[in-house]
Amino acid sequence: MENLSRVDLIIFVGYFALILVFGLWSGRGEGRTAREYFLAGDKLPWYVIGFSLVAASVNSEQMIGTVGMAYKEGMKIVNWEIWIMPLMPFLLFIFIPIYIRNRIATMPEFMEKRFGPGCRNYIAALTIFSYIFASLSVAVYGGAITLGNYFGINFKLAIWAIIAFVAVYSIYGGLSSVAWTDLIQTCLIMIGGIMLFCFAYQKIPGGFASMEAADPQRWHLIQPINDKIVPWPGLIIHNFTTLFFYIICSQFLMQKILAARDERDARVGSLFMVVLNAPRPLITAMAGLLAFYVLKEPLARHDEAFSELLKAVVPQGFRTIILIAVIAAMISTVAALVNSSSTLLTFDFYHKYLHKNADNRQLVMFGRITSLVILILVGLWCPMVGKFSGIFLYFQKSMSYFGTPIACVFLLGVLWKRINGTGAFTGMIVVTPLMFLAEWLYGAKIAFQYIAGMGWLLTFSITLLVSLVTKPNDPQNIKKFVWRKEMARLPSDNVPIHLNLWLWFALGLIIMLFWYIIFW
Repeated sequence: MENLSRVDLIIFVGYFALILVFGLWSGRGEGRTAREYFLAGDKLPWYVIGFSLVAASVNSEQMIGTVGMAYKEGMKIVNWEIWIMPLMPFLLFIFIPIYIRNRIATMPEFMEKRFGPGCRNYIAALTIFSYIFASLSVAVYGGAITLGNYFGINFKLAIWAIIAFVAVYSIYGGLSSVAWTDLIQTCLIMIGGIMLFCFAYQKIPGGFASMEAADPQRWHLIQPINDKIVPWPGLIIHNFTTLFFYIICSQFLMQKILAARDERDARVGSLFMVVLNAPRPLITAMAGLLAFYVLKEPLARHDEAFSELLKAVVPQGFRTIILIAVIAAMISTVAALVNSSSTLLTFDFYHKYLHKNADNRQLVMFGRITSLVILILVGLWCPMVGKFSGIFLYFQKSMSYFGTPIACVFLLGVLWKRINGTGAFTGMIVVTPLMFLAEWLYGAKIAFQYIAGMGWLLTFSITLLVSLVTKPNDPQNIKKFVWRKEMARLPSDNVPIHLNLWLWFALGLIIMLFWYIIFW
């Protein structure tokens, strides 16, 4: 346990009080209709969407894990932080128009309208299971460990304290509370991460030049084709498999975009997220690189790099601020995952099968109850994460194998009307277990991106073949869910410069090119 000063305690308590009050205030009156509660009444402006996307995508486990991997592997880990711009045209000009113009509430709902109920049920069940027993549990577990180590709080007490805190404002206000509090959370994450980077960098005599001269190979983004972690072809494959699923097909992030007040806000908010992420490599991967040179003794476990760097370079009084950044990352992720899981259960199971005539009050009430049940399940399951940590770490990697077939089917479905539900469902069901089998047989020999790439090609082939030999969907029923070039256009009326799509696109592209020009 750290020796905490009165100022440390005031800062820490003040953070929790601020988030709680702001969350309750921003969620006031958002339970009148189901769409208000689960999708913030379609009123989120572009800047809230951007902040919320960043906060939801950075969790405590990811911060700590990325620092650890960069400590072990070097600069190439930064690729995961910046390789998103090539996907933005797909999101901005193909998927957002289809989602927003058809008032899609969940990703499984889109799958049913395009392919049929089988695909909807498969994706909904898979997503809810993975959120509760992997993503949520791991995030809360990491936060409880951090609180326990820092304050000496009993581990189980820390779990239930986190769950109670998230429950109060996220269950009360729904997505509106989650999204608006992410404005504060994102600022705290960035401030804390940049502080850690600055304190560590001051400990490096000669700065970047001396570190690169000491070990040049650790400072390159582009790696050989046979690299086991980030081979350069793997970046392209990763873009159309795991990252495509995460950015375009997952309820977790897309729910913020679906809640936009209009289509332009949805598009600009997505690009604003890319720009906000500009310093993200500094607070994750670059911190791990600095730890490699700052820490004198090699670490037995690379995941310890974050905590060891914190103790080695950050003065006592500033550690609480950085700890708050880690807690903020965890809280925002947990709140977003709970809201997404509740949305899926409400729309894709309760309203679809159990109570088709449910009114808004009943839908909101069910959503609040399921949010509470989800958090209780997570609290009960969390202690098991420590016992089966190897399985859970493996599961995080294996999300690529769950997501790749789904990503392939989403892309095929919007680009070609001949792809039908039978083909899509067959492709996903057949390929997913084959990818896990390939991981078991060859995972130690080749990068997982290559397995994902082969899975994508196999999904494509099976989906295409089965679709061609079975009855097509009714063209009139799927017309609105197959992309046409006119969907890419926005109204041509004059807009303020801050809502200019191409300005934000150019900024995002410049940020990506900067990293590759400097650290190719």
